[in-house]
Amino acid sequence: MTMPSQSIALDSFATFGDLLKFLRRRARLTQLELSIAVGYSEAQISRLEKNLRLPDLATLKALFVPALHLEHEPETTTRLLTLAESARQEDAPVAGVAPYKGLLFFDEADADWFFGREALTAHLVEHLNALGSHLPRLLAIVGASGSGKSSIVRAGLAVALKRAGYTVRVFTPTAQPIQTLDANLARDARPNVIIVDQFEEVFTLCRDENARAELIARLLDRANDANQRTTIVIALRADFYSHCAQYPQLRDALAAHQEYIGQMTRAELRHAIQEPAHRGGWEFEPGLIDLMLSDVGAGGAQDQEPGALPLLSHALLATWEHRCGRMFTLAGYRAAGGVQRAIAETAESVFTDQLNQAQQHLARDIFLRLTELGEGTEDTRRRAGLNELVPRAEQAAQLRAVLNTLADARLVMLGVDSAEVAHEALIREWSRLREWLNENREGLRLHRHLSEAAQSWERLKRDEGELYRGARLAHALEWSRTNSHDLNTLEREFLDASKQLAERQAQEREAQRLRELIAAQTLAETQTRAAQQLRKRAVLLAGMLLLVAFLALFAFQTAQRAEIERRIAFARELSVSSVNNLGIDPERSILLALEAVSVSSTNGTPVLREAEEALHRAVQTSRVQLAVRGHSQGLFGAAFSPDGKRIATASTDRTSKVFDAATGKELFTLSGHTAVLRDVIFNPDGTQIATASLDKTVKIWDAATGREMLTLAGHTDGIYAVIFSADGKRIATASADKTAKVWDAITGQTLLTLVGHTELVQQVAFSPDGARLATASNDRVAKVWDAVTGRELYTLSGHTNSVWDITFTPDGTRLATAGFDGSIKIWDIISGRLISTLNYPLPVSNNGFAFNSAGTRLIVGRGDGTALLWDVATGQVVLELRGHTGPINKALFSPDSQGTRVLTAGADGMVRIWDVSSTSGQEWFNLATQSEGFRDIAYSRDGTWFATAGRDKTAKVWDAATGKELFTLVGHTNFLRAIAISPDAKRIATIGDDQTLRVWDAATGKMLYQQITQVNALALTDHCIAFSPDGKRLAVEGAGFTIKILDGETGKELLTLSGHTETPRTVAFSPDGKRLASSGDDAAIKVWDLATGREILTMLGHKERIYSVASSPDGARLASAGSDGIVKVWDVATGRELLALVGHSGIVFSAAYSPDGMRLVSSSSDTTVKVWDVSPTRNRSQEPLTFYGNSASVYRAVFSPDGKRLATAATDGARVYALPIQDIIAIAKSRLTRTWTPDECQKFLHTDQCPADPRQ
Repeated sequence: MTMPSQSIALDSFATFGDLLKFLRRRARLTQLELSIAVGYSEAQISRLEKNLRLPDLATLKALFVPALHLEHEPETTTRLLTLAESARQEDAPVAGVAPYKGLLFFDEADADWFFGREALTAHLVEHLNALGSHLPRLLAIVGASGSGKSSIVRAGLAVALKRAGYTVRVFTPTAQPIQTLDANLARDARPNVIIVDQFEEVFTLCRDENARAELIARLLDRANDANQRTTIVIALRADFYSHCAQYPQLRDALAAHQEYIGQMTRAELRHAIQEPAHRGGWEFEPGLIDLMLSDVGAGGAQDQEPGALPLLSHALLATWEHRCGRMFTLAGYRAAGGVQRAIAETAESVFTDQLNQAQQHLARDIFLRLTELGEGTEDTRRRAGLNELVPRAEQAAQLRAVLNTLADARLVMLGVDSAEVAHEALIREWSRLREWLNENREGLRLHRHLSEAAQSWERLKRDEGELYRGARLAHALEWSRTNSHDLNTLEREFLDASKQLAERQAQEREAQRLRELIAAQTLAETQTRAAQQLRKRAVLLAGMLLLVAFLALFAFQTAQRAEIERRIAFARELSVSSVNNLGIDPERSILLALEAVSVSSTNGTPVLREAEEALHRAVQTSRVQLAVRGHSQGLFGAAFSPDGKRIATASTDRTSKVFDAATGKELFTLSGHTAVLRDVIFNPDGTQIATASLDKTVKIWDAATGREMLTLAGHTDGIYAVIFSADGKRIATASADKTAKVWDAITGQTLLTLVGHTELVQQVAFSPDGARLATASNDRVAKVWDAVTGRELYTLSGHTNSVWDITFTPDGTRLATAGFDGSIKIWDIISGRLISTLNYPLPVSNNGFAFNSAGTRLIVGRGDGTALLWDVATGQVVLELRGHTGPINKALFSPDSQGTRVLTAGADGMVRIWDVSSTSGQEWFNLATQSEGFRDIAYSRDGTWFATAGRDKTAKVWDAATGKELFTLVGHTNFLRAIAISPDAKRIATIGDDQTLRVWDAATGKMLYQQITQVNALALTDHCIAFSPDGKRLAVEGAGFTIKILDGETGKELLTLSGHTETPRTVAFSPDGKRLASSGDDAAIKVWDLATGREILTMLGHKERIYSVASSPDGARLASAGSDGIVKVWDVATGRELLALVGHSGIVFSAAYSPDGMRLVSSSSDTTVKVWDVSPTRNRSQEPLTFYGNSASVYRAVFSPDGKRLATAATDGARVYALPIQDIIAIAKSRLTRTWTPDECQKFLHTDQCPADPRQ
């Protein structure tokens, strides 16, 4: 292997260890990998790179040079050997105890090594003695992060007080401060001094406000108790001083007695450096101490580096590790990275050099869990239990090894059952960790809350009352969909239990609804019987004409009402059955929903809401595009032509048929085999078809005419599989005679016979480059062969039952096998190593799985008639396809680049084609999903196009009729929050998390101007942007809880509206443009006069944050929605609440009126969209129309300008729904591939007479 050319400044490497490290990293080797290559231990390699071990020249030449790929780099080899030769014996590091602590603080046991703070320690002791009888006896020691507070109170103050005869207790609060305090007082009920170190943990780790208040109260009680004579000392980070001020008594105590820990003087720093070294017998190269002091800014013109002490301490420890003999050297200091880079260098070196990829993933998770995100303060370290850090039980040993590696490097501190970052300087200085923390701070906060909730649930013996519900559960489930690998076992169990509780409660609600439905049906039947009895009585009273006429009329009306009630009850029954069949047979769901709509709307009555809702859900669930039954018996195989326009089948009726893939029309039949067909395949250019049969032959057919061209004979038993090589020149077959063969595709000559399996060979596959051939057999193994020579390369063992199928990934790097043991295994093609295993509840059917052409998804046919679509990267099922009534024997993707269609062939004789694109499961249409989805959507006034705001940092403009993307607006540097379109459709305004407002030309996509604005990055969504009706003004969120009114064309500020006490999140102009409504985190809706900027009205009623306000088209009403899950309608003139619409189970992110003002649409974190009737003639008891098309939070829902379409923006994509009932009926009928079966008519319609085919 020749390394890529890279210019090396060899003279810049002053030590052997530095050059060795550079060369190892250039060769992309970890310390472990290099140690294996040269026969050293990993620890020996580490010591060589730190110049703590003398290199052996012979070993360097014989092993290191080839391992580092230096054979063709003589200058580099010479420099490496020269540096090795110059490492004299007297320069070898002398053994001894490290005189410095690095990132760790000096504890009481380290007092003899603690220097530089003697004067400060003495002053603190004097201050404590001076408190005397003054109450409260409380001293606060305040300092910035990295100022040395912990070392001062522990190795300095606590030791000095103990030497003076005081009884001292020192502890940190932890996440349970009351338990910690009680545990320390249990050891000594009346200490003279209680020192609470890292007091900021009360605010960073403890989530219980009652516990905080109790701890502070108990400490103050002791400090104020004249009899106990206890003095309280707290060590506090300066940026948490304001947190203490929220407690008046504590604030007063801090104001009375506190000491601020400032920077050490140059003389103190020199003393702190020299004395520990002197005690250990170590020496400094002349000038090194002065260089260190200069690097931290001590005594120079520049300010001392903030948090300089841990930086300096770590640099000293790292320099000691690079020592020569007993000498701290300038070269060692530079090799360690100096003051500025030593911490980051150590962390990066440990992460890169000592951890493999799997361990690096664990390390990332460890550091994220050990960091507490600041809110208005710097990020801090967090102590976590070891159990919390273990993702899965089987990873416990590996995680402990990673923790030990980090602890050995003094990056983390390990307790008996906990771990924490050694110092917050690591969080500040290590850029890789900063990047991890800033990738998704919102997600990290959510994860932290989830961790603590799970731990609380566990402590309370898994009390159901501690589980997540509503909006919090919705947020957690949405986050976990893309971050499941970050969850530990307890967190997964907590989420699963929360989800199961929510599902159980939903089932209970549905059961109650069904009981009500049955009661209504019973009532209808009772009324029908009553009507029948009245008709009989009317006949008996024929002589009494007036009475007869009256009773007849009454009976007729009663019968009518009874019939309507019966139809409604039956329609409800059908609707429930439709929903219940969504996961069983989506086509049956469509049939049931169509019948429910028909039954409920007979004689001009409105369509039942439940029926309409069921029809929408059935259409959204359906993915089948085509269903073809052309054979009288079952199918073993099927194949797409290379262009995806035709389908070929292989049937047990001994024939193959070719169909049009768009219409299902049969093109011709291939007849000639004398036994069951097991497989069929097109050649790569689509001109030929090969069929494999149990008659021991393969036949080659002309794909245009169906003419038989060639027969391949040579196997001694039935042939189970056939495949062409990628160039179409060879054919491979698998047979029950325990062999596989390779044939010349032109002549039919046998090229190779592969012998090695001991049972039937089920399947065969060429690698994409044609160099390898893989076989799967009933002998429980798969084999990989050289496709040119026939030599067996290796055997893949691991399945516990027959291996039924085998395929290469499209890039040829991996191989997948499917076994009757219910697993699919992924193997590395080079080494034959098992990479991963996907497990299934049922065995995979014969020949029933395939990759898409990109290798990102896997389709699996199963014996229960279902097919599963898997995400290869995550190993998660993303879709389940139902419809076959027997086992699926073949499943494969269409040949297009994304594999947007799936073909399945089954024992039921059916071929089905399914839409599995990201935009399937649609009604009118879905939009291609952007990275992490969409946050906002808006229509142009004429309804011909709309625009979306995405989390991929772009806005996109789409054709409203077709869903085709027109162009993309690129410029934001973070994800977008909101989007608005000017009334004349000439401008588009966007707001992003990059704190900018950008206005674009809607015709060209050119940016017209941008403004710095204010967006709260912690909010889930923010719709604080709107054009005025005339398009001349633009309202956006401003700084300091304000709203800015800008000139819509230039961005010039015209007006500032002040009055909200927290962040505003939403704005809406009145239709006449004279007023503006706004709301946000303060839950107050405000209406402003835009001529004067005066606040006209404030409306209060929501309990939590408001995310959306919307004005009705006539301006008389205002709708609002927010975190309390309620949509409210207000009278704008009086501020009176008119309606409270309750139905969502999560946060309601948006509310919008229909163009006629008669309907209101809302979207929620509960993944649903609801359309409410808010007309004056509404039926108050009628439920809203609910759309269930999304699987994640829906942030925005809007009507099209004509009110016929509904567009939504959500985490899982954007969707457009059809609202007119006739439109959705037409769509539903177009999705049907069959009509009713007699069994379905009896079971669901309670009749032997099936209705007409709804497709007609």
